[in-house]
Formats: sequence, C-alpha cells, structure tokens
Amino acid sequence: MTDPTFPTLRTLLETAVQAVPRNHIFTRWFANGAWQHRTYAETLDRVRILAEWFGTHGLIPRKTHVALLLPNGPDWIESYLAVTSIAGAIVPIDPKLTAPELHHILSDSEATFLVTDPAHLPLVKEVAPTLPALQQLLLTAAPIDIPAPLPTTLLPSLFHDYPDDHSRRVWDDPSCIPTPEDLCGILYTSGTTGKPKGAMLTHRNFSADAIGALTLISEYVTPKDDFLVVLPLFHAFAFTANFVVALRAHARLSFLRSLRTLQADLAALHPSVLMTVPLMAEKLHNHLLETFHSTLLGRFIHRFLPRLAGRKILAALGGRLRLIIVGGAKADPTVVGDFVRMGIPLSEGYGLTECAPVVSVCPPSHIRVGSIGPVIDGIQARIHNPNNNSVGELQIRGPITFRGYWHNDEATQDIYDGDWLKTGDLARIDAQGYLTICGRAKTLIVNREGKNIYPEEVEQAIGRSPLISAVVVLAYHTHGEPGEKVGALIAPNREALARQYPAATTPEAISALLREAVKHQCQALAAYKHPRKIVISPTPLLMTSTQKVRRHAYAGMLDE
Repeated sequence: MTDPTFPTLRTLLETAVQAVPRNHIFTRWFANGAWQHRTYAETLDRVRILAEWFGTHGLIPRKTHVALLLPNGPDWIESYLAVTSIAGAIVPIDPKLTAPELHHILSDSEATFLVTDPAHLPLVKEVAPTLPALQQLLLTAAPIDIPAPLPTTLLPSLFHDYPDDHSRRVWDDPSCIPTPEDLCGILYTSGTTGKPKGAMLTHRNFSADAIGALTLISEYVTPKDDFLVVLPLFHAFAFTANFVVALRAHARLSFLRSLRTLQADLAALHPSVLMTVPLMAEKLHNHLLETFHSTLLGRFIHRFLPRLAGRKILAALGGRLRLIIVGGAKADPTVVGDFVRMGIPLSEGYGLTECAPVVSVCPPSHIRVGSIGPVIDGIQARIHNPNNNSVGELQIRGPITFRGYWHNDEATQDIYDGDWLKTGDLARIDAQGYLTICGRAKTLIVNREGKNIYPEEVEQAIGRSPLISAVVVLAYHTHGEPGEKVGALIAPNREALARQYPAATTPEAISALLREAVKHQCQALAAYKHPRKIVISPTPLLMTSTQKVRRHAYAGMLDE
C-alpha cells in the first residue's frame, strides 16, 4: 500500500488549484519586455493539454522517459508536471552540458522525447543521429535557421491550436494516474566524483521531502510567499526547495532573469523566500559589506548597530525577504553568522540527490552557525562507526531515499547498508539532534602520523581570501614515503589581485601573494592541516552546477 500522506506532484497541483482563488498567481517570468504571470488554474489547464498531447503521441505510463533541456521558466514547470501527471518520468538536464555529456545522459536514460528550445538545436543535432531511442522533439519556439533533426512539435502551436481543448481521455484514464511509488524523475548527479549516474526518484520521495522540510520552516512559508528562483531547476535542491515546497505551500514562483539583473529583479519582484548556494550568499554578503564599508558611518552601523544594518540590507533586497536557505555545498560560518547577527534569517541546509535531496535544515528561529540543523520530519539519521570524536559516516533512512541508480545495480547496492542510505559524508550529531558535517569519507586525508584532515575545512579557510576564486585541497603522495600529504590547487581571483596589487603582474609575484594568502588564512588551523604543496592553476577550476569544484578531475595531479 502507498501512504496517502505522500501525494504525487499531480495531486499537489490539483489540491492547490482547489485551495486558492482562481486569480492566485503561481509563476512570474520576464518576456517581451515586461513581467508576465500565470495562475495556478491556468497552469493546470495548460498541463492537462500538454499531458493529452504526450499521451496521444506515444508516452507509455511507467515506461516513457522525457528529457528536459531548458532554462528556468514556466515551460520547464509545465512540461515536468504534464509528463509526471500521466505517469511518465522526466530526465532534467543541465542546459550548459557539452555534446558528450548530453549524449551520455540521453543514451543512458533511454529518453524517447526531448523538450528543448531553439538555442540547443545545434547541440541536439550533433548527438541525435546516434540516439535511436530518441524519437520526437517538443520545441518551445520555432527555429530560425537550423532544421530540427527529428519529428518536431512547437509548444506555442500546440496551445494555440487547442486553447479550449477540454479533452481528458488520457488525463482521466486510470492507467495514466500516477501513484506515489511511481518514478517521477531520473536525476543525473553533478559529477564531482566521476561519470554522472541516474538517480531514480519517486513522487513519494519528492513530496515526503517537501512535507518534511516544510515542518521545519512552516512559520516562514505561506501561500502569500514569493520564491525567487535563482538556481537551475534541473538540480535537485532547486527543484524540491523552490518548486515542490512552493507548490505544496501554494506559494508563488518568480524566475530571475539573470544574475546581472539581480538588483533590478529584486526591486521589481519583492520576493520573500530565497533558496541559493553558499557561493551566491557569499557574493551577496561581500557586495553588501562593500557598500557599508565604503563610508565611516556605514562601518559604524555594521559593527555597532547590526540590526539597523540588517534592515537596510533587507530594503535593498526588495523589502520583503524573510528567509534565505543555502544548500548544495558547505556554507562559510562567517557569512552565516554575520547575516544572523544582522537579524536576517539565513539557514544552512544539507542534502544529496539520492535523498530528493533535503536531509536537514536549521530552523530559522533556532539557527546554529556551523550546523546544518536537525533532520527533516519523518526520517532517521545515524552516525555509522563513530571515532573517538563521535565523527562517522552519516546514514539516512526514510521515505526520501531513492529507488536506486538507473541501469546500475552495483552502485545501488554500494550506497545502501541494509535500508540505510550511506551519504559518504562524515558528521556528528549533538544532544539536541543538530548535525555538523565534517567532510567526505572518500576525501579524508590521513597523514603519516595517522591524523585525519578534512579537505573541506582547509578549503573553507583558504577560500575566505578575496584573492582566491576557487580552491581544492587534495591528498598527494611522495614516492618512497608513507602516508598522505596535504596539497592545494588554487585559482586566483585576477580582478581582486589587479585591484589590490596592480604592480603584481608577473606569475612569480602573483604566486608569492597567493602563497602568503594561504599561509595567512590557515593560521587558525593546526599546523598538520596546512598545505605543504601549493599549485596555482592558470585557468579557472572545473565546477559543478552548484559551484563545487569537480574534485575527481584533479585526483592524483599533485603526486610526486
């Protein structure tokens, strides 16, 4: 039996339409020179039409996979809801992938349909000839010069031709109505540890995750709230935290145009909830501090009247922002602490794709700097094989854990310990149930004295330097010597270097400055944690969609 407390996405949408006024806005986006909007009721009408199209053009419930290669926007939302509302599964894809990466995902997932836009047709045309499973394209607009490589339907024409189509043959077919246990999405991991694997997540996984997370932040999320969608929805954190949570709460989604228009969009949209990654929170924090610290009065207010500083910051962020949650990577405690000190509730959360993805979040009313909070409602956590410091691998059990990896039984078996999902993260839990992440089990560095070094701790210390844009701390080996040593690969922030040290133009001068910066940033760490080898990268480090360094790409490069 399925648990009725965990609805499908279709049920969440239908419930929202019944619960809110007909003019209650669901999505807002910028197009044709102005902000557009669509209500919950209008969204359901469009989702039904699109679902009927899929159902009459070959989508087989519980068998067909539909790939989604689009930027954020209402087309993304409606396509996802249409497919999953008739028991199909979505394969969301990063629009910035290269042809080989796109080919791998489309091939591995056996996607039959692809929903995309004209901008990605050259990429699709390159990979389509070697993808026999891919049969049809659904385009969001007509291409100008590039012919589509497959049978193609235009999304605007579909809605234009059937504006009053109330056919519900597919929609009402009992075999097409999804259950909570049905596959909802195949999400390919961001690839920090190798070739992406397809994590199979069900309707139950996503709805249980949204419901559990809302229990911890319920006082901050209501139907009156407006979520500013900054992160790409193909990523699990953005999908659940921005989309499913908002849908469950009957709130509004407002899509940011771009990071370049952030200030203008904040002023126009007045959002109340922001879900983002630590890097963006840090950049926002640094930008705001530069504004304050540009004057003596500003520095005084920030230091001695933090709540007043907080009110000024909130006004600059649109005036309604009540909640910021960061996830996807470890947040800088200094940034979190400063936001909290200024009265701005910035909560850190934690999760992984295989858990749909939110595992824990600090309640906004009880934020502990440096902690990722207690686990969400309805799941269990344990620390497996803790050491003398009570640190061990964090493992999770409950309705949010995924079905497994598509076409990869071996990897599925490896990630489970009975019915406990192994996160691969080292953590500890205090008496109040608050979690603190200490590092990755697979990245742990053990030196010749047997001391444990968590690379993330060292990276966070080094990364606070404004002269450094990215850093990855790696173990390296010296031929003939036992144990691992600590090394660091660093990408310089060339703009900051030019601004602060305009005379430093040679590689030698820049290297000296960066090495001194690393030494300074590591002063608070034990000596055995300091990098003994520092390599300056001439190019930016490879990053995932959540701005984490692709660590696997640099494995072994420091060995001697």
